[in-house]
Amino acid sequence: LQARRTDPTAHTFVLGHQQQFLSALPADFPYPIRIVDQVIREGQADGTVKPGPVRVLSALVVGCMNHPAIVAQHAARGTIDLDDPDTVALIADGAWAAIAIAP
Repeated sequence: LQARRTDPTAHTFVLGHQQQFLSALPADFPYPIRIVDQVIREGQADGTVKPGPVRVLSALVVGCMNHPAIVAQHAARGTIDLDDPDTVALIADGAWAAIAIAP
């Protein structure tokens, strides 16, 4: 979300064109979903993240983070304030709820 706030044009470009270059990146390139994959694996290993295909769970997290930014771009001005800490916390909570093992 900070990257989106800093450079919304670049963020929009990456979201809209990632399918064209993602497969061309080296296997060790720290692309965001690959970083999330690793965090998911670690969470599954320590029992805080639900079992399931890592990439599916990562896609849920990335979707929870990216979709509000996409909606904010197309919604009426002020509908989603990505600078509001409460909004950012709500988005993070949603991403965590998608993958966390229920208490």
